Amino acid sequence: MSIILNPFLTNESLLLIARTRREGDVWSGQVAFPGGRKAVNDDNLCQTALRETREEVGVSLSDHDLLGALPAVYTRTNGIGVLPFVFRLKTAVRLAPNYEVADSFWVPLHYFRDTQPVQAAVDLEGGHVLAECYMCEGRVIWGLTFRIINQLIGRRTNSTDWRRLP
Repeated sequence: MSIILNPFLTNESLLLIARTRREGDVWSGQVAFPGGRKAVNDDNLCQTALRETREEVGVSLSDHDLLGALPAVYTRTNGIGVLPFVFRLKTAVRLAPNYEVADSFWVPLHYFRDTQPVQAAVDLEGGHVLAECYMCEGRVIWGLTFRIINQLIGRRTNSTDWRRLP
C-alpha cells in the first residue's frame, strides 16, 4: 500500500482513492490508499506498492522519495496484513486512474490533524456497522484507511473503530 505525500499543493496533501464498486469485492466503493495484493513477480512488499500504484493511478513512485514504512495494520474482517509505505513526491504528477479506481483526490494532511473523527453507519458485507471515521467532502473514510491515517498523523483512537449494528 502506498501513502503518497504531495508537497506541491497549497498544503502538503495525501492521495486517496475511491474504489470502483464491484460484485464480490469486500472493499468495493470504499475510500483507500493505492495498493493491493502481492503478485508472484513482486520480490517484496515495497515492489508490490510500487507496481500497484503505477497500475491503479498511473504514478511511478520509483523516482520519488521513499520515507519508510508504517507498522503493519491488519483488517478486522479477514485478518489480512497491510504494510503502508510512505512516499513524498519530488515533482508534480498527473493521475491516470484505471478501472479499479472510481475517483482519486488529494486531502491536506492538516484536515485530518484538525478534524475530530465522527461516528457513521456504513455498509459491510450485507449489513451495517457504526464506524469511527472522517467525513471528507461527502466521503466516509473508515476502517483500515482511517487507522492508517491516524498512525500517520500520530492520533490515538479507539482500537475498536467499528461495531455491527442490529
